[in-house]
Amino acid sequence: MSEPPAQRKANPHIRLTFMVQGPKRGLDTHRTLRTALVVKSWLGILLLTLGLSCMARGQGFIVGFSQSVYEIDPGKLVTVPVEFKSTLPVGIFSFGIRFLHDPADAPFLSDLAIQVPVELDFDGVNGAGAARYFGAGWGGVKGTVDFDANPIEYYTGTLLAVFQWTPPKPGSFLLTLEILRTLGPTEQVFVAGDGTVLDSQLQFGSARVLVIPEPGPMVLLGLGVVAVVASSRTRSAAAGGDRGGRRGTRTVPAPPPPWATPGRRRGRGL
Repeated sequence: MSEPPAQRKANPHIRLTFMVQGPKRGLDTHRTLRTALVVKSWLGILLLTLGLSCMARGQGFIVGFSQSVYEIDPGKLVTVPVEFKSTLPVGIFSFGIRFLHDPADAPFLSDLAIQVPVELDFDGVNGAGAARYFGAGWGGVKGTVDFDANPIEYYTGTLLAVFQWTPPKPGSFLLTLEILRTLGPTEQVFVAGDGTVLDSQLQFGSARVLVIPEPGPMVLLGLGVVAVVASSRTRSAAAGGDRGGRRGTRTVPAPPPPWATPGRRRGRGL
């Protein structure tokens, strides 16, 4: 008879312990679940951002010429615009382009052979005037926005530079582009308005210049002789056809009336 009271004393203690510890454990479990959901959400956002970044890197930004082929006459100056084919809502802070051609070709004329939009015609802290460089078979330019502007306005246009070049002779000439670094391989050149470095995401295009020679004097003379001979043959053939037509046509005179026949006289009637 003594065991049941002992059990009755233990039961309230167990029930009280459950009542005290149960809600605490439930609250901890709720907090753990909420923390896990928050971490999961942030991980999802991070993975999405990394995915978009990888897609952007895979697509890249294209810097190329305005045309793929330029046709000019010998001795003429060819004007080649270079454009940023992609659009950046945040704009461009700085850039640097190297324009390459065959070293055996004619060099650039002067600094005026490289033109830059006024918004990018600055050299950082050095002030106005983008830095221009020349070498054997190439010319380049590096520019920034105006550092003294308040606030700084980033460039949102597409035209980066215009190169002017005179091919030395008739023929076909390949033009290429690449990034221009003057401070070492780690220099950051193409920088967006938000500070993003675009150097590793750039793809550069190429173009070809065709210098078509004009026909020489002997060629023109030969063409003139051929034209005269062809015209003469055409006129001769036309004249021969007219003579043949006249030779093949014969006019037959009409027979005379009966009263005009010799030996017969016209009577008054019977």
